[in-house]
Amino acid sequence: MAASELSAAYADELAKEYQPTPKIKPQPLLACYESNWLQQRGYEEYQEKVAACEHQLSESRKDHSPAPPPVPPYRKRYMAYYQAEQVKALLQEWDRVEETDPRILAYILGSVSYDSADFTRSSENFSYSAVSQLPQKWRDRIDKNNSRLLAANKPAVDVNSLLNHPKELANFVLAYDDNDFGNQPGTDDGWLFRPRGVYQLVGREQYQEAQDQMVQLRELQGLDLLTLPDALF
Repeated sequence: MAASELSAAYADELAKEYQPTPKIKPQPLLACYESNWLQQRGYEEYQEKVAACEHQLSESRKDHSPAPPPVPPYRKRYMAYYQAEQVKALLQEWDRVEETDPRILAYILGSVSYDSADFTRSSENFSYSAVSQLPQKWRDRIDKNNSRLLAANKPAVDVNSLLNHPKELANFVLAYDDNDFGNQPGTDDGWLFRPRGVYQLVGREQYQEAQDQMVQLRELQGLDLLTLPDALF
């Protein structure tokens, strides 16, 4: 066999190794996701907005305050190119593992879809200009941390001082004393190891676990997520 033929055969074997036979075709799955799950979730969110608007309207009639603006008509959602590419990347990872149970794949896709807001968000947004914009989970964490500070005879942090300061907000809600994320209090760990990636890894411990897995799988050798956390996006 000629050298060129040997090279071609070796290349074919490498292609088979790194590009296993797909277990599921992406296009039918994407079509099902877009026409069913995406629409159902979008309509549920729309109904929540309508209910909130109706509640505000009812309250405004009682206290004679300005009425809230009407909710725009519902519009169907469609997947953008980058959303579809995120799903395809997950399916490629699915092809590389031995697992074949479709229920596990459905769980993974559902969990990642929820955590990443339907594959549209890869990094937690900590930039807010009003207290009303803060997600409830962060408001609860701020209240809890302030209660701890007061119990220790320390001044509470004014939530307004955290607005438009994403780094300070992230550090306050993710790098507090005895946090569950492995972040070091008094550092920028909360900001550096904020929720990122479609899996929404959060905290020094989860970043370390992801780093250990990459080393074990020999993926992206030379990259250290703990020294370069911005590589996870």
